[in-house]
Amino acid sequence: MVPAMPGCITYGRNLKEARKMAADAIHGYLLSLKKHKVSIPSDDETFIGSVRLSLNKSLVCA
Repeated sequence: MVPAMPGCITYGRNLKEARKMAADAIHGYLLSLKKHKVSIPSDDETFIGSVRLSLNKSLVCA
């Protein structure tokens, strides 16, 4: 999901694929805005990053 671009949502089976799919979704979204002469949104307060989590085995198997 891209917070600054409502409706721009995608997914991937792993992080590498998710990043590729996100780049493709953003590209398509921007092309659509340009085609329809809509201004590109700006969101200077958005944080972009990733978090690595370690799950307790008992939680995963519960």
